[in-house]
Amino acid sequence: MKLREQLRCKNLHEFLKELSPAVLDRLYNHPATCLAVFRELPQLAKNYVMRMLFLEQPLPQAAVAYWVKKENQKEHEESTGVLSGLRLWHTQQLPGGLQGLILNPIFKDNLRIALLGGGKAWADDTSQFGPDKHARDIDSLDKYAIERWEIIHFLRTRAHPVMLKQTPVLPPTITDQIALWELERDRLQFSEGKTQSYGNSGVSFKTQSYGDIGVLYNQFLSQVDFEVLRNHAKDLGVLIWENPQNRVMVVTQAGHSDVKKFWKRQKH
Repeated sequence: MKLREQLRCKNLHEFLKELSPAVLDRLYNHPATCLAVFRELPQLAKNYVMRMLFLEQPLPQAAVAYWVKKENQKEHEESTGVLSGLRLWHTQQLPGGLQGLILNPIFKDNLRIALLGGGKAWADDTSQFGPDKHARDIDSLDKYAIERWEIIHFLRTRAHPVMLKQTPVLPPTITDQIALWELERDRLQFSEGKTQSYGNSGVSFKTQSYGDIGVLYNQFLSQVDFEVLRNHAKDLGVLIWENPQNRVMVVTQAGHSDVKKFWKRQKH
């Protein structure tokens, strides 16, 4: 008969209501359980819990009743019934004899941990199992990535059966272009730098300094501005790299001052 009664439970709340207060308190000793119960609460009940989560003193029942309009009284009664049935809050007498409501302290403390962090690790201690026998170091991970995810290798190993019969499998134009992209990428190494803006009426471009490597110029407002500054840097022999399509260029750290002075003269 008891088994049949348990099978009638349609949701988590109905199941938990059948448990004894001692069992519920043991369940609420774990942050993950508190978070799971909180997620299954009606929306209005969640609102009540969050309003009271950081209160150390009970609230008058009349004050809680004022949180909802009269037309929502049915939802209010449903939510308060769920919170009481799950022992998530209980009544406590206030000074003066009034009845107040306060959250279950065990549930409250562990829900705080679940939402804000802290406390013990949720997972069980795995130190008894010793170090991972299949641990990977950086070199093995790099090798794995090169073998399986390097672009050209990836394209070759997953080419169409018709292409696999060709020699080479990939057209040279594709492999050469990918190699050029990689060389272009490796020409520059960037680190954190200082950003500055230049221009009179609106920002004309921005620079970012990268120590001894050079100065990156970007965000030009017009192609003309980019080409004027790029050509001057070329004439000075301080241009390291350029990308006209994206209006980006890099000049040497030593040449940055001359390029900057040239731009100021152009704008006056």
